[in-house]
Amino acid sequence: MVSDEDSALLDLDAGSVSAAIATALVSIAMINIFLLMPTILSYISLLLTPISLFNSLIVAIVAEFIASMIFIPFSVYVFNCGFRELKAKGGVTGTTLWYAGVILTMLPLIPIFIIIGLISITVGVSLIGLAIWRIGKIYNVGDIRNGVILIIIGSIVPFVGTIGYVLTHKGLGKLWDTMRTSAKNTKYTPTTSSSTSGSTQQLPVRQTGQGYIFYHGIAIVELLSTQPVKLLFARIEGTKRNSNSFNPDYLKPNTITKVSIYFGDSLEITKGKTYKVIITALVGSETLDIPVSVTGV
Repeated sequence: MVSDEDSALLDLDAGSVSAAIATALVSIAMINIFLLMPTILSYISLLLTPISLFNSLIVAIVAEFIASMIFIPFSVYVFNCGFRELKAKGGVTGTTLWYAGVILTMLPLIPIFIIIGLISITVGVSLIGLAIWRIGKIYNVGDIRNGVILIIIGSIVPFVGTIGYVLTHKGLGKLWDTMRTSAKNTKYTPTTSSSTSGSTQQLPVRQTGQGYIFYHGIAIVELLSTQPVKLLFARIEGTKRNSNSFNPDYLKPNTITKVSIYFGDSLEITKGKTYKVIITALVGSETLDIPVSVTGV
């Protein structure tokens, strides 16, 4: 079964593919318009014949139309879905600015709108890139981080953005495969803990795999539950940092769930150090404290 986080990553992957096609089409349009500039400026074509002028104009219009009407709107939609699932507000803002800029640049004979549109596209694509870069840093996927650099450069230089989105797609694909493989290879072993009376109590929720905590305030753990569980609260032991923001905040029975815990602002994290996080969960009518370990990254 696909978790909310997996679904978000799949949305970002689909958005990357669509954005790669869109940026390639826009690059084609830009190059053809550039070839038309001598004629636009001098009204006399010294480099192009009338037929090639007409062909360049048609190619530019068709490429821009297909990108603006099909691939960019789809990219904006799926990127928005993915960023909202991951609570990446910068990415949501970026997709909005990107599409607004595209609309403004399509308004004819209004130079100020075109200039504002180009600025909006550049800022929007940069925000999208930064949001994706954070995801690549969280999951430690080099292709995603490298792709972002090209995506940002590609907001100005033709075709570079296309390569960036392709690298991002490749990195997200590797991440998805890794997550699926990890889930399949993790076996369930009942976890027990000792109560104050000395008896042994079996916990209905346990951690699987390695957990991580990042300086920007996010901890990621994998949890396996034998019952439906609602996550209520988390605190980092030995600190004053706590949170009630989980994604997702519900565990399905007998399903490994990757949970992100948002502790807010930047954390003072020592790389390689192990931290203990206590998660308070509602199991049936009972609340339990579930200890998990996370490593600073």
